[in-house]
Amino acid sequence: MAYQQKHGVNIGRWLCHGDDPLEQREKWLVQDDLRKIRDMGLDHVRLCLKEKYFWAEDGTLNPRAIDILRRGIDWALDAGLVANVNLHILRSHNFLDLQEPALFTSPTAQAHFVKMWTDLHDNLHDYSTDKLAFEFMNEPVARANERWNTVWQQAYDALRAREKERVLILGSNLWNQARTFKDLTVPENDPNMMLDFHFYEPILVSHYHAPWTPITMVPFKLHYPGRPFHMPAWLFGLYAQFKSGLSSINRKDAWHENVPFTKEIMASRFQLALDVAKKHNLPLNLGEFGVYSQVPQEVGKKWLHDAFSLCQDMNISWTIWSLGKGDDGFAIMDKAGNPRWQVDVMRPFLK
Repeated sequence: MAYQQKHGVNIGRWLCHGDDPLEQREKWLVQDDLRKIRDMGLDHVRLCLKEKYFWAEDGTLNPRAIDILRRGIDWALDAGLVANVNLHILRSHNFLDLQEPALFTSPTAQAHFVKMWTDLHDNLHDYSTDKLAFEFMNEPVARANERWNTVWQQAYDALRAREKERVLILGSNLWNQARTFKDLTVPENDPNMMLDFHFYEPILVSHYHAPWTPITMVPFKLHYPGRPFHMPAWLFGLYAQFKSGLSSINRKDAWHENVPFTKEIMASRFQLALDVAKKHNLPLNLGEFGVYSQVPQEVGKKWLHDAFSLCQDMNISWTIWSLGKGDDGFAIMDKAGNPRWQVDVMRPFLK
């Protein structure tokens, strides 16, 4: 039986986000966390990896990091969960890169990308194919969509040469957004694939007051559904031209940010990815979505409810961002290990 998932959560803080030494990262996740994930009613975890924890700059694999990863996978399986592993932040690629990442221009970086995947395969291939899946990379940001196709296909060829049955998870360029799925080259006649998109639209809602998105650091009351801020789109765009801390791209995009957004618009965006999945007869997963801690709960609950509802109606599996344990502004679990309000919104959709 092929790998299957329905409702899950991202684990990003453990072996990815943050710059603490591996020894501290290791202790962040404990076995009881996986049991609590199961007890929430979830069935899978997405494990995010940062290159620097697993490979030295000369490309040497760190066996200690592999041991830690395997322990986490074992805990997930022992709890009755399945897991998928993704390369999340690389030396040659970061989803926050404002310039063309080296991964898309350097043959050396691309060869190393392939090596990372063959290293992971060689150390994880003993896990049953119905329990562990591989996701090529988190949120590629090539400046041309076709460049991502060129890169992931190299890793695909290397992995398929070793193993035909492992489910491989593939997202589209520019942060896995649904609108670039039309340019994603999907392998033909490979049933062991899963397509994956991420969704945080509108960013003014999902990332309200998140410090790394300065366009959302504004004194205006937030609304959803409808226009995020009660002012014309042009007025918010003009405001952004004088706001400090914004890049030229932010200022340009601001003219189009404060527009009405509804569940129906959300559904139309989801459909862009679903159409591609249906064309290739492949499952579709919403691999990241969520709302930042500063989003007013009444707004966040409405947005999350619509996302969960659409996934249920459109037969899309999902993986919310993130477990967090209070260390992530999107955390669904607090520092004491207790579920936060997002889990209350989630529960009706776990049946």
